Amino acid sequence: MSAVHLLEINMINKEQKLENPDSCPKCGASMNDIDWDGPDIDGDTAVYNGHCDKCDCVFTQENRIVYSLTTWEE
Repeated sequence: MSAVHLLEINMINKEQKLENPDSCPKCGASMNDIDWDGPDIDGDTAVYNGHCDKCDCVFTQENRIVYSLTTWEE
């Protein structure tokens, strides 16, 4: 089993809220250093797969779509 494969398994089992959205959860690299694939959309969730060019980790990022109702008077 390669080091990259072990890292993929470890990253899948960890969940955290990122301080900077669209950043690497391991090293904090910005979105410019990440190769994105996706989104895969299921209901109100969009899943993006990321590969960090700086630390070579692979991870997924889930974005939830928020619906809001706007009211107005006529």
